[in-house]
Amino acid sequence: MIQLTTLLQEIEYQNLTNIVDKNLYETYTILGELLNPDSAYPHKQNIKGLWEYQDVMGNTYFVRIVYQPTNQPYFELKTGYYDEHHRPKYDPAVPPNSTSQDWDRRSDTVAKIYQDEVIPFFLEQDLCGVLEIKPLEIKRYQFSVRLVDKFTPTDKISIKYNKPKSIILTKI
Repeated sequence: MIQLTTLLQEIEYQNLTNIVDKNLYETYTILGELLNPDSAYPHKQNIKGLWEYQDVMGNTYFVRIVYQPTNQPYFELKTGYYDEHHRPKYDPAVPPNSTSQDWDRRSDTVAKIYQDEVIPFFLEQDLCGVLEIKPLEIKRYQFSVRLVDKFTPTDKISIKYNKPKSIILTKI
């Protein structure tokens, strides 16, 4: 596993121009290294492939896996939250009224859902052998790398990193 100090020396961190972006980058990195599914918020699956949970501010977040029936079909894993009109939002990464006091717990919840729900679903289904994670920004990409490195069974799934656009998981 890459250590935080090594990671922060990477070119992406050096190119960040303001303190807010650098702080968020460091936070996502630390959270990725500390992922602990045992500290997750309770979550539920409302429909197949969609898991939801709430943070301390009452915001509802989701983790979803959706089949993409393209020429080379794949499942796509996305995370986001619902806005005040219950529309899914992916950017910005958190709602305007979000607080940093539970960033670690939200990250832990994504890890729990990934480990306990997404990976078993992906391995058990016969529709497709590819799962893609397409983070919207480098901070989320770094978090996704930590998530995949820590919770993907590499004896059953191969991992390809297409930095910074995607991580492709393929059943072996």
